[in-house]
Amino acid sequence: SLLLSVNQTFFQASMATEYDRKRLENIRRNDEMMAALNVHAKASLLSAATKRPRAESKKKKKKTTNKPETPAVIRKSLRSRGLNPDGSSDKPKRMAPPQNASPPV
Repeated sequence: SLLLSVNQTFFQASMATEYDRKRLENIRRNDEMMAALNVHAKASLLSAATKRPRAESKKKKKKTTNKPETPAVIRKSLRSRGLNPDGSSDKPKRMAPPQNASPPV
């Protein structure tokens, strides 16, 4: 079957490039060698002998994780919460600019 299609293609390719002609000739020779060795029949026997019925695959269960009831507390620094390092909520007072003895000139 493959040999006939190769031969037909070979005759159609008489005007093809040299590369195509060599390729088709190589395919034809390989097909003849395979037919002489009866490779196709042996391959089909081997594949039929080694086939096993596939076991039915079990569906995997998705693991469910228990989510904590209370969300995790996100830590924030005292500075970002507006607290002093000692923990009091009194915001530091801004310092007044220094008073010079003489006014600016």
